[in-house]
Amino acid sequence: MRAKLRVAFPPKGMTARRLLMNFLARASLEGDVDVRLGPDQAVVEARTERDITDVVNTTLVNAGIDLEDILASKHDFRIHTNDRRWVFAKLGRKLEKGHGFCQVVSDILKEADLPWDELCRDLSSIKIAPNSVQLGRGANISLPQPFLYERYQARYEFLRGRGGEKIDFRATRAWLYLLFAGFATGYCGFFRQPDELVIAFVPEPTLASVLENESTRKLILEEGGLFPIMRRLARPPRPAVAYMLYVACEFALNLKFTWDFVKSTIAQASALLEMDRVSFTGQAFTLIEHISLDFSPLLNALAMLRESSIRWIRDKCRRALIGSRGATEHYGDYARLVTLLFQALMGAADPIDACYYALREVAEHEVEEARRAGAGAMRMRLEKLRDESRRIRLLLQDLRRL
Repeated sequence: MRAKLRVAFPPKGMTARRLLMNFLARASLEGDVDVRLGPDQAVVEARTERDITDVVNTTLVNAGIDLEDILASKHDFRIHTNDRRWVFAKLGRKLEKGHGFCQVVSDILKEADLPWDELCRDLSSIKIAPNSVQLGRGANISLPQPFLYERYQARYEFLRGRGGEKIDFRATRAWLYLLFAGFATGYCGFFRQPDELVIAFVPEPTLASVLENESTRKLILEEGGLFPIMRRLARPPRPAVAYMLYVACEFALNLKFTWDFVKSTIAQASALLEMDRVSFTGQAFTLIEHISLDFSPLLNALAMLRESSIRWIRDKCRRALIGSRGATEHYGDYARLVTLLFQALMGAADPIDACYYALREVAEHEVEEARRAGAGAMRMRLEKLRDESRRIRLLLQDLRRL
């Protein structure tokens, strides 16, 4: 008889539930286990209990290593004072002020070695009361502040739940480790001006497709897939349209699969992913924006474009993204251009309007840049403008075929 580990789902709407989906998505890549989703729990099945334990701990360790690698190119953020006292101290980490949240989480995950008895006892148990949520039996560790930003959207009172009663969230060590791994899997960076945390998620419908279909798992999760590209990019999703189109172009320009494979895969299941932008003021984490990113129609459209057109669109998207240094010069014009291009790719706008706007506005800005650069650069800029006009004509030809 095969061994089974039951993992209960936290309540809908909790960030913890979405972090758990990230963990399960990553676990599906790590070893010879079957993961099945039910309405209120997941079942992890393998030949023996040891096999399941090994896969869970391998997933935790690899998530920690991956998060450490991400930190080489992305900013960390400091641990909230309450989390130092009521979360990490109870996990045996006595931290001084100033430690980075991601680095400490990475260190914890890299040392993970949870036994089967603890996994089996805690992960199947969730206790929900009007004023409390407990993940695991005898849960006594507070959930970290970055995992609780949904409660700041409370209906009646700030920091209060429904009806004005304060909600207490607690978890056991095993549950916290799984949530840490889900966070590590989806961490996309901490960006300045304003300070915000960005986390990517694999939503439940997409996870179900990933678990059932190997092609979807490759397209979404494996190296070269959409989820790793989103995490690798050092840009926040602001605005969302420019970011989504930018990611789709990066995927297309670094394609690890054939377009026939991509189109046949998204015909079977939607390539839907999610991102949260979370503000951090130093005292509280607050949700700024929840973004749903359905890449299926975009990928179908990009499959019809030549590489030069995709590269041109990506470059314009880059100038429409608001990075840590703030908006780029002529941000408004590039943002409008990207919106027109997005609508043209979706079949919701005339491609002529997008290309006309590109020639009129982008060309004007390019000429102005050339004037500021000097006479020698002017000739180079004019050559670039002629090349720009040629690329836009080719883009128009491509868009008209959609």
